[in-house]
Amino acid sequence: MTQDWAVKTKSTWFAAGHEPDEPYPKGEDMLPYFTKVIGYDDLAVVGASGEDVLQHFGIVKPLKKRLDAEHPLHHIVGIPKTDGVDDEDGLPEEENLDGRAMGVAISALMKGSILSVKQGLS
Repeated sequence: MTQDWAVKTKSTWFAAGHEPDEPYPKGEDMLPYFTKVIGYDDLAVVGASGEDVLQHFGIVKPLKKRLDAEHPLHHIVGIPKTDGVDDEDGLPEEENLDGRAMGVAISALMKGSILSVKQGLS
């Protein structure tokens, strides 16, 4: 990662009309341009948020076929839907993620985060 990479991929600096040869602002002057959010960070937050949150939003469906579905040390979140052709292909045979519900939760997290920054609560 370089400064150029971070500005190109994580900020709206160029979308705001700045030229590639224009010097970047220093320190906190650059903060208003860092508005892009990485989705996998939100997935981790939702997955680690606790069973009550996962159940309330209906994000995770119970697993029935997996031997480790009720493991006391970990909870598997995010098993995607597969073709379910056979048990020998190595792919999960059942899904436990409701993508639409996960999208709603991620959208709420992102909007809440942006709102808190705009209100000076961060």
